Amino acid sequence: MARSQPKGFRSRRSFKVKLIASLSAVILVVFCLSGYISYRIHLDIFETELSKQFAKANEQALLRLELRIQDIYRISDYVVFNPYVEEIIMNSSGEEGGTKYQQYLDRKELDELLNKVKLDAPQLRSLYLYDLNGNRFYINNSLSVNLLGEEEYRSIASNLEGTEGGIVWDRVTLPSSVEQSGFKDVIVASRLMKTPELVTYGVMVMIFDETLFSKFLTTLAERETGRVYIFDQRNQLLYTDESSPYRIPPSDLLALHQTDIRTVNKVPYLLTKSRSEEIDFSLVSSVSLKDMQADSQKIFEVAVYSAILSIVLAGILVTVTGQQLLRPLKLLMKGMQQLRQGNFDTHIEIQTKDELALIGQSFNTMAAHINSLIREVYERQLNEREAELKALQAQLNPHFLYNTLDTIYWELYLKDDLETAKLVVSLSEILRSALEPVNEMITLKDEIHQIQNYLNIQQARFKEDLHAVIRMDEEVEHCLLIRLLLQPLVENVFVHAFRDKETDKLIQIHAYRHSDQLRIEITDNGCGVHSEMLEQLTAGSASATEERKRERLGVKSVIRRIDLVYGKPYGLEMSSERGAGTTMKLILPYQVQNDSKGEAE
Repeated sequence: MARSQPKGFRSRRSFKVKLIASLSAVILVVFCLSGYISYRIHLDIFETELSKQFAKANEQALLRLELRIQDIYRISDYVVFNPYVEEIIMNSSGEEGGTKYQQYLDRKELDELLNKVKLDAPQLRSLYLYDLNGNRFYINNSLSVNLLGEEEYRSIASNLEGTEGGIVWDRVTLPSSVEQSGFKDVIVASRLMKTPELVTYGVMVMIFDETLFSKFLTTLAERETGRVYIFDQRNQLLYTDESSPYRIPPSDLLALHQTDIRTVNKVPYLLTKSRSEEIDFSLVSSVSLKDMQADSQKIFEVAVYSAILSIVLAGILVTVTGQQLLRPLKLLMKGMQQLRQGNFDTHIEIQTKDELALIGQSFNTMAAHINSLIREVYERQLNEREAELKALQAQLNPHFLYNTLDTIYWELYLKDDLETAKLVVSLSEILRSALEPVNEMITLKDEIHQIQNYLNIQQARFKEDLHAVIRMDEEVEHCLLIRLLLQPLVENVFVHAFRDKETDKLIQIHAYRHSDQLRIEITDNGCGVHSEMLEQLTAGSASATEERKRERLGVKSVIRRIDLVYGKPYGLEMSSERGAGTTMKLILPYQVQNDSKGEAE
């Protein structure tokens, strides 16, 4: 009896050992077999498959490089075609040239303008602007290289002869006081500065660090044997991370079709070439296949190590985990999936009394709290919108004025003053429309009718000095929009745009459909709005006088109401030019009244 218990205990222990040993044997065999097969397959196809991957990586690196070069082109165009830069350089090269103080101010403003360019191109170390006489007009130089000398400039300028204003790239070694060797290899991008009419007015020279190219090619040159070569539009070698003498002549690299294998000093190299049609650059990269073959042998080693690690993990999992541990986790996972799908009423059952029970209770509390917060925020937003709409309606509901105007109308009608009575009718209809609930929709035709009433009143005031044109496409007559949306904008034209205009006032209103949008353009020939005021009108800036605030009340009200009712991407766009008038464009959803159901479609 004393011996039977240890035997039973040992038998239970041996079963667990057998289970772990069996799983270990299966994992070891599977991993070793799969590793060996993968190793053999990789050796058979790595030349073709690796060539494709390497070519793809080369293409991706070229695309990244292409984007960076296009940024350089964009920055260059920003400087060359900047009218302010053109004016300063052309004036400085003229006979008058301005006073020295004016030249100092121009150069100072030019320096502030071009400093922003260096922020967009961190690798830009130096920027030079020359006039047509070769005089250096502007310098922005870092400490990495010395100032560009006259001979060096002439060499760069000679490459620009015969060009049409495009960038000419070159790799140049310039003196540097910070380098131990006294010289530094840099990338030079130069171009003739031409106006849009192709009139040359100067020369721009940009000097970049080699990191302009190298930072985008790190993935191609991660290995010690990996090398990259960049050729410009003239098929000149612009950049390489290989020191001279070259293992493969640049002429042989240019002769590549796309992918090839060359043997240099009994070492096979995989070469791939890509060319960008956008910037006309070529990128050639090379890597030693000897290293690739050595890496292929690591596949089998990784498989063996993975098998050993899996055996250890399998033994731990078999010993430690069990059904009682996994079941609460599964319930918690299902609850989290429900919560992720938006079901915040989810609730998980707690069947244990350990740490997992605390996690389950915390999850239930969190879900209930999130559900409560969502409902609270949603109801608060609805209440805020309703309160703002009611406040806007209260500002536009003058009941007593409507009743008074109705009395005045009958008095005028009985006295046979029909013209004045007509104006009272127009004003009365405007106020009647204002009495309607703001949250109800109105057709564009009815809204335009109210605008016509308003223009009738203004027409009686200005007579022949006012010309009003209203065009409304037939397909948008029954479009639905919120009330009193156009009148504040039209009224703003008379309050602001026509303030200093005595005669020949012109206001045009055009309503049309654009895709799934209703667009209404209001154009005037008034005094226009300067850019600062235009920004305040659309942004609702608080820094303004009381008079300006009153003038902008209509525009701000319209913008706020559109945001409350429709949201993005609808709103009000404004464009203006001082002395040439203003255009306000309302962008609203295209909604048509459904006669059969009485609902908007």
